[in-house]
Amino acid sequence: MDTASFILLPDGRHLAFSTTGDPSSTPVVFLHGAPGSRLLGDLNALAQRCQAYIIAPDRPGYGKSDPTHASSVLAYITDLIALVDALSLHTFHVAGISAGCASALAACFAIPNRVRSATLIAGIVPTDTSPCTTRHSSLELTIASACLAVPITRALVDRRLRSFIARPEAFINTLAPGLSTWDRQWLSDRADPIVKARFLTHTLEGFRQGSAGLRGDLPQLCKGWGFAPEAVSTSVTIWHGTADRIVPPRNAEALARKLPACKLQLLDGVGHFVLLDETLLEAVLHDTVRTQPD
Repeated sequence: MDTASFILLPDGRHLAFSTTGDPSSTPVVFLHGAPGSRLLGDLNALAQRCQAYIIAPDRPGYGKSDPTHASSVLAYITDLIALVDALSLHTFHVAGISAGCASALAACFAIPNRVRSATLIAGIVPTDTSPCTTRHSSLELTIASACLAVPITRALVDRRLRSFIARPEAFINTLAPGLSTWDRQWLSDRADPIVKARFLTHTLEGFRQGSAGLRGDLPQLCKGWGFAPEAVSTSVTIWHGTADRIVPPRNAEALARKLPACKLQLLDGVGHFVLLDETLLEAVLHDTVRTQPD
């Protein structure tokens, strides 16, 4: 069930978010990938077992959050501060998924006194850190080209992305060629229908505004992030599948070497969409809430 809440940001935009778990538990802000959304699924039982209070915002242009014209990864921190202030959270853990890891690391750099720890799940890395090129799907490359195109081209891309909401199997067919065997098994016709539905709901809600979110993300992620990983003093844990074909595990290893306080957890045989496996998700969340600041 969609129970989005909203806050008004200082610049007049609206930010949508969802919460799961007991507000008196340990707060964890989950920052989704590209695409993705606040809709993480019914995780209430999991949140209770891990004693976590999960806050999941729609990043700008995804789901129900207004787009932004910000030109850097660090600019998102203003939105994040507004969200945690509205929830009266002085300190919190942050978890990034895939492209959301950029914002998670940016938070560690910009507000280290408020971020207790960071968890990076199948995360992208700064372009000057990665020894391997991140694999972009044909879909993302189409959207990237639309960033510089005339409005009519953008409209066509937006129409295609929104069509996936009504035709989720078409989205999976578009995504599948670039995925690992592990990922494809979780999304196949023989997969657990509840897990598959949760993934599709979470991901396709990110296309509610067409390509708005991706158009904002991709230009920022493909240039310098505005800070060096070596300047991040916060405790960071990286979880990365060895079979990830979207973000090669060598990238995670390279980033781990640059972060001063980092623990690397390589997941043997696991692909990109780590959170499809609820057992892994529970392990990640359990570890996150128990990580203490250095």
